Amino acid sequence: MTIGLLFNLNSLSWAQTAKKVTIIGGARSEMTAAKFDTKDSIPDTTTLRKNNGGYAIVDLGFNIKPNKHTEILGMYRISNKFGGFWGSGVSFDVRQLWIKGVVANTLRYQLGDINIKQSPLTLYNHHADQFDTLPSLFMMQNQIVSYDKFYYADHSWRMQGAHINFGLDFSRYIQSIQCNAFINRLNATNFSNIPDRLMRGTSIDFVLSPNQQLTWHNNVIFDVPGTVNTQTKFNNAINSVEYASKVKVAQKIIKLHGEMAFSQYAFKGDSLSPQLKDYALRADAQYHHKPSNMDFELSYMNIGPDFRSFGAQSKDVNYSLENSVYNRYTNAQILRPIAFIDVLSQTGLYNRTISTQLMPENSIYNIALPYGAATFNRQGLGLAIKKQMPKKLFASLKYNALSEIRGQGTLALRQFQSVQATVLKTLDFKHPLQFSVNYKYQSSQRTSDQIVESVKYHLSHTLFGVQYELMADLDLVFNYGLMMNKGEEFLADRNAYTELVYFNKINYNLKQQMKSLGLKYTFGPKAYISTYIQQFDYMNQAVANRNYKLTQFNVLFNQLF
Repeated sequence: MTIGLLFNLNSLSWAQTAKKVTIIGGARSEMTAAKFDTKDSIPDTTTLRKNNGGYAIVDLGFNIKPNKHTEILGMYRISNKFGGFWGSGVSFDVRQLWIKGVVANTLRYQLGDINIKQSPLTLYNHHADQFDTLPSLFMMQNQIVSYDKFYYADHSWRMQGAHINFGLDFSRYIQSIQCNAFINRLNATNFSNIPDRLMRGTSIDFVLSPNQQLTWHNNVIFDVPGTVNTQTKFNNAINSVEYASKVKVAQKIIKLHGEMAFSQYAFKGDSLSPQLKDYALRADAQYHHKPSNMDFELSYMNIGPDFRSFGAQSKDVNYSLENSVYNRYTNAQILRPIAFIDVLSQTGLYNRTISTQLMPENSIYNIALPYGAATFNRQGLGLAIKKQMPKKLFASLKYNALSEIRGQGTLALRQFQSVQATVLKTLDFKHPLQFSVNYKYQSSQRTSDQIVESVKYHLSHTLFGVQYELMADLDLVFNYGLMMNKGEEFLADRNAYTELVYFNKINYNLKQQMKSLGLKYTFGPKAYISTYIQQFDYMNQAVANRNYKLTQFNVLFNQLF
């Protein structure tokens, strides 16, 4: 389990000798000029063509250490949309509050805002629809989302509650035990029909030897009795056991890891609610080949159809929300679907914390593993290869061959293929030249005697980036993205109990293309200014009058301190 701090920054301090008060935070400003054009035979005379905007924000926090055992952080955000003067359009919000400390040099605690994770099957932010890496301009936009939503590289979720941990060392049989426990409030009661809903979790880590580790996880989402006048209580409980070890085979060290989990899901007191119980199994073996500096991983997964673990199956993108920029278009003013440009940079589409409902998947961005390694009704094998040469080359390849465990609306099973590849290369000229290529391909196929049940669908996403240093700290950057979806696929409709109630057959013939060109000047490790222009084309050949082009000119300044 990991607790993340907001920043890892250089700091300014008051009372320099004791360093009792430290100022941390950041500032960001962005100006945007956008032009929107529909690209269909029917002229769009309703949608406004141009939009200018921008904002400035300052995050200011005080890290206070009243004594050597206690640390307090309070941070607020000042935000101003451009066009607001003399206080108009300015908002003040509390961004982060927590207190942490140590009791008797043994028990560590944190209260308030905390970042928590357990295991990939219990509590984990998988970022399932995202690339592992992005070209620099795309990454710069996506990092704003991660910053605002407290997304960290450790896949933790930001929540509010309490966390404690402590450790015990032993002289015989086992080396140590690490105990972690937390409780968080997921939503507050409205004193009518919405109860207080909490999540509690416990992880006990047994270090058996330097090469063996056994961990038990318990995670429960539950309603607090008495917070509403109803006897119905939601409960989602998961118990998981993880095992990790290093073994020597033919003088080679192989890392083994596995996890077995069991879940229970029900609305207790509701006669219509199903009692869902199921299992999940993950296992992998990793090997590092020193002569070639390559890593190999072979994995297996078997996640039951009724396995429910909202801490691991919550998605970061909420596809049921509306876009905040040009949310409607055409003469009919239809909702603009969530496109790649929105997934990349619209903070409002992302969840800050987990959901206690099964969030809708989006087959445009992920059909094989829409909920990451915790995707239910999946079984199959995976292979990953990675090679890294510091400051020269990074290359990785991931492949999964999967199938459903239980047919959905038919006895026939869908088969899935998934490939994701990344190459990062730096060429040492007088000024460094960096290339990056990211590629993702997924397919879904189902063959049946009944033509209506047949499925044949694939997606391919390609991202390309090049960055050239014009002079010290000044880079010329070009990014290109191409996303294509073609074929027929069935999307599931589920009720409030996560049960399948209907299938919608969708015909895809979609192409999304984005080009970005810009300059980036870096002031230091935590500050930069960038100006760039990007053009996004959305071409849907399966549905009439949906095509459009969005052109944006942006100036972005970002500073952490």
